[in-house]
Amino acid sequence: MMIGHGVLELAAVALLIAGLIGFARSPRVRGAIGLAGGAVLLFLGYQTLRLSGAAGVEALRASAGGEAGGGGWLWLVTLGAVMSMANPYWWLWWATIGAAHTAWAVQRGRVGGGTYFVGHVLSDVIWYSAVSVGLGAGRGLLSAGAFRGIYIACGVFLVGLGVLFGVGAVRAASKGAVANGPDR
Repeated sequence: MMIGHGVLELAAVALLIAGLIGFARSPRVRGAIGLAGGAVLLFLGYQTLRLSGAAGVEALRASAGGEAGGGGWLWLVTLGAVMSMANPYWWLWWATIGAAHTAWAVQRGRVGGGTYFVGHVLSDVIWYSAVSVGLGAGRGLLSAGAFRGIYIACGVFLVGLGVLFGVGAVRAASKGAVANGPDR
């Protein structure tokens, strides 16, 4: 999954360097990204709440270390890219902080840009590896009730975050409509 995430980030860096990602700063585009991301977060929250039932908890426990849907590594790479694109923070990060970091790095030439990208992706790999190891190691330490409670809390959090993104998206899009007038 990190390969898919990294390939997507390589595309973002290439688009930033080429100057083609500035469109993401538009209030209307931010609104559309927020609406799409909010919808995905609502769906993921719903799915997480569904998994919080006893059958879902047991299925998750049983699948620890199993295959990811039988799709193989290419499926995981694709899933990594899709999950990154579904995250509204990913888009907003690259349209703001990522753009600034990339601009700073490429001022130091190709080596600066390449070093920034490799360092960024390696930090992602280290972070998500630590999260994966922690989740894998902690899976056997939790009772079914604790596991269920965590899934319920995470599901509620995702639904709340989805609503928050939706509200923010409507506000951003309406500011863009007011600023640009009704003809655009």
